[in-house]
Amino acid sequence: MPCSDVSEYLQIKLDAEDRLVELALAKNTCGAEVGGTVLLGFARGRTVEQLLAASLSEIVPRLEARRRVERFTLEKQLFALQAALAALVGQAGGALDDVFTIERLEYDERGGTTLSGLVDVGVVAEDVPGCKTCGTCSTP
Repeated sequence: MPCSDVSEYLQIKLDAEDRLVELALAKNTCGAEVGGTVLLGFARGRTVEQLLAASLSEIVPRLEARRRVERFTLEKQLFALQAALAALVGQAGGALDDVFTIERLEYDERGGTTLSGLVDVGVVAEDVPGCKTCGTCSTP
């Protein structure tokens, strides 16, 4: 895939009560992290239902005081998370042409869930160039 591809790979883990435990978001082309785990610190422990219903300002306290780039990163991460959760609960299809395409869905013996797949972040990132200067791929 070309580095101009802005799709991202998302993996989330939920516990047996459907509460968010882990969240990882990375560029699909090169694997570079997208914002680290900044949203996870605010969203961990919330249920799927709470996360789907929440706005960013409801999850992140004092959002307006954060730097613009951090707000954008948080927005992208919440967009990706909500798209994946919507597919998980059947509010979205999760197929190839959807915002989130389910690649893998697993359940563990303790009742936890792991969901992974691709997010088309072009909806919120249409003015953001691909990672051409991230340094982890061969594109100059």
